[in-house]
Amino acid sequence: MTNISRYVMTLLIQIKTLVVSLILICCASMSTADESDHHHDGTHSDDLLYLLQYKIAISELQQAFSGQSPEEQASNLAQQQTRFNKAMPLLKRYLETPESRYPNMSIYHQSLQSRGALLADYVKLLAHHSEQLQAPSKSTNN
Repeated sequence: MTNISRYVMTLLIQIKTLVVSLILICCASMSTADESDHHHDGTHSDDLLYLLQYKIAISELQQAFSGQSPEEQASNLAQQQTRFNKAMPLLKRYLETPESRYPNMSIYHQSLQSRGALLADYVKLLAHHSEQLQAPSKSTNN
């Protein structure tokens, strides 16, 4: 029985090592995703994950904007622009997903609602970005 127990313990350790390795690989690829260019042939789900990542990052930058110095605001706007530049091609591809990709009309309808909501979120972010771009010029005109 002790040989079997040792074998099981060794096997469990190897499985844990494999799982930890896979998690580390996934985390490493996600951490570099924000800074890398997306020259991948991503799937619809990949695009959605990147779009949500950019949406959160842009939103956080916009929330921090008002409490920053003029130099920090300029850097903030540049960072927002970089993320928008990376997100827009993904958003276009995500929104262009054809009906034929979905197994039935119900799922297609849900997807249209989700895509519409994501587009509305990006419109709000872009509008706020535009307001923030105008903010420095308002303070210099007064």
